[in-house]
Amino acid sequence: MLEKKGYKVVSIRDKKACDEIVVGSVDCAQSVISAEYPFMPLSNAGRAYSEYQKTKIFLQDGFID
Repeated sequence: MLEKKGYKVVSIRDKKACDEIVVGSVDCAQSVISAEYPFMPLSNAGRAYSEYQKTKIFLQDGFID
């Protein structure tokens, strides 16, 4: 159904959710997406500036912090 409209479906899981949206069953599509693609937050690796880099940025900012 989606292929006829020019959309590319990546996998069967994508097709299930998309087909549910097309027929108007957004709640069912949401449950498919929640089950198949759980949210996994990314961890923040942080920053590691050298003393030279920190001083250079501090000078560029005009000592405003």
